[in-house]
Amino acid sequence: MRPEAHELLVAALAGRDTPAQVEAFLRLQMAHLRRGPGGEGSESIPVPRLDLPPEGRRRAEERLERTLERAAALGAFLWTPWDPEYPSRLRTITGPPPVLFVQGDRTLALDRSVAVVGTRTPSRWGAAAAGETATRLAAAGWTVVSGLGVGIDRHAHAGALAAGGRTVAVLPGGLDRLEPPSHVPLAEAILRAGGLLLSEIAFGTPPTPASRIARDRIQSGIALATVVVETEVGGGTMHTARFALEQDRPLFVLVPPDATAFQSGGSLQLLYRDRTARPVQFPDGLAGLDRGLREILDGVGMGGRGTVRGSRRP
Repeated sequence: MRPEAHELLVAALAGRDTPAQVEAFLRLQMAHLRRGPGGEGSESIPVPRLDLPPEGRRRAEERLERTLERAAALGAFLWTPWDPEYPSRLRTITGPPPVLFVQGDRTLALDRSVAVVGTRTPSRWGAAAAGETATRLAAAGWTVVSGLGVGIDRHAHAGALAAGGRTVAVLPGGLDRLEPPSHVPLAEAILRAGGLLLSEIAFGTPPTPASRIARDRIQSGIALATVVVETEVGGGTMHTARFALEQDRPLFVLVPPDATAFQSGGSLQLLYRDRTARPVQFPDGLAGLDRGLREILDGVGMGGRGTVRGSRRP
């Protein structure tokens, strides 16, 4: 482990003791990373070191040792922005996670990944549309990113697996605190198929409302673009849509067939009131969605941040 990554892990695990100090340190680390590693001028910037009192340093080092032992027991690993496997798009977002806890195929490239998200209480149409959209995307070679939650998430992961594709689940809690428990078999299927489970949350930590929202920025941040299948106005999916727009990621929304359904309210707002999303007719527009994603990928380069505001409607 390179010293910079070690220091970043120590800082992340020391945060509960000295939050203000650690936050300042993480800002310095990320400022250095934005100039590198290996970037122009990065070698002339001293890599910051967290200045902890001896007792605080000892506790943080012990936490790191226990964390690495737990990771080994789970067959998991840790990525920091200093590691080449860390998703390149995440380095560009506001508040990139300093640590990702990961299970699965660490060689899985995320340059061709698309987030497929939506409500936890989908309509019958929404459930079918999520599965079919993910199936078509996976069959076309896209990696489907979602959150392993109930509703649209579950159908998106299952749809990708049905096509023999690979899918990534971004979790709001520790890798060993999968929720709901009924989705453990789905998580295992994702791993068997060569996908990934990842989280910024330490082992043993259950999800919270705040961690669910924070997770959404990672879903959109990893992906080339985000596809909203179906969402109500007050749904958590609206956080993912907002993060996608803030990250300058293209946002697509399936046009709901029933404008009166409560699950359609957020979709309609994004499409027609805010006018921040590209409409996709289901199912006829899925081929066009694939073409649009390929054009965006060609325009931004493999794994790079979008330079075009592809989410804005003309």
